[in-house]
Amino acid sequence: MNNKYVCAMRKFTLLELLVVIAIIGILLTLLLPSLSRARYQTRIAVCASNLKQTATAFTSYSVSNDGKFPPVLSSFNSNPWTTYVMYESGKYYNMGKLQADGIVNGAEIFFCPQNEANSQELFTLKYNTNSSGNVVIPSGDSRARSSYHFLMENMGYDKRKKIRLSQLENDTAFLMDKLNHDENTAHNKWGIGWNFMRPDTSIKFIKSKKVWDIVVAGPIGTKWTETMNAVHELLSL
Repeated sequence: MNNKYVCAMRKFTLLELLVVIAIIGILLTLLLPSLSRARYQTRIAVCASNLKQTATAFTSYSVSNDGKFPPVLSSFNSNPWTTYVMYESGKYYNMGKLQADGIVNGAEIFFCPQNEANSQELFTLKYNTNSSGNVVIPSGDSRARSSYHFLMENMGYDKRKKIRLSQLENDTAFLMDKLNHDENTAHNKWGIGWNFMRPDTSIKFIKSKKVWDIVVAGPIGTKWTETMNAVHELLSL
């Protein structure tokens, strides 16, 4: 065996291995934030796509039902829950009705992937519909929810019965990411923001400290008018 080949086979020393490991660690430290942010931006895009598909489904439902929208829970007539509860006690509401009527094939589009960072996924139709199509709600709860609000300012059983697609103004929050407190808000890592969709299906991702401050100040239901005024300001930009 010649000396040139022997030199090529020389083993790394411990010091050299430690230096290589340290360099790799530094590179990962530099790259991971960028990769995480890119993944987050992808999830924003997925949420926007979900809203587009859901809006199309709502339009189809409305056209087939004299311009009306799916029913909401009458038991929460003045509560923000009416805008995102999809199923309770064997009945479907809001986006859940779109699935129950076969307008959409599954519940994936009603779930924001960013919500997988917290417990929200346990209470959505995406995770609560079994292979037979039956809804199985986790123990201790009674309903399945969406990751999105639908017709936020038109919540309430009586008001929703009267509203028609053709009557919506374009500064209406037709669909948007759920407004909720800190641990349940999907987009809260790189500055608080939400996807907003108007009735014309245009979508904007808007960061707003003003809306966030209202949301975290207390139960959103007690500050609903204030919240919606702030949302309309964003939609008019």
